[in-house]
Amino acid sequence: VDSAGKAQPAPTLFVGLYSDKNPYLQELDKTYRTFALTMREAQCDNCHVPNNPDKMKRLVLLQTPIHAASEIERSIRDVKRDRMPLDESGTEKPLDDKIRAKFLTDGEAFAKAVKAAREWEAANRTKFDSVGSATAAAR
Repeated sequence: VDSAGKAQPAPTLFVGLYSDKNPYLQELDKTYRTFALTMREAQCDNCHVPNNPDKMKRLVLLQTPIHAASEIERSIRDVKRDRMPLDESGTEKPLDDKIRAKFLTDGEAFAKAVKAAREWEAANRTKFDSVGSATAAAR
């Protein structure tokens, strides 16, 4: 518990994917939570789930933070091209304009946070010496 009475370390949805020192974790959590609510509103979880109710040939999972982070660019691209969602017959059907705009705005904010977190990770990786012990990357 810190001096403000908050539990430390602060929990994150991305534990294990990114370093706990990554300065973009809070933004990543915040933008994912907002985007997750928008995906729910757009009813993405009707199809993009492990049981694959529509028997898609290539199922893209979106229901966890890590799945969404790995597929965010594809999801934005498909919504921009009106390739998602599909109707009952499997035909592409554009989202309602208001939900589509919200999906793209929230998705792009999440994508920006994912990119920043990944870039920070790449720039701050540890290097391993010949005996396998981790040493901080030289700057």
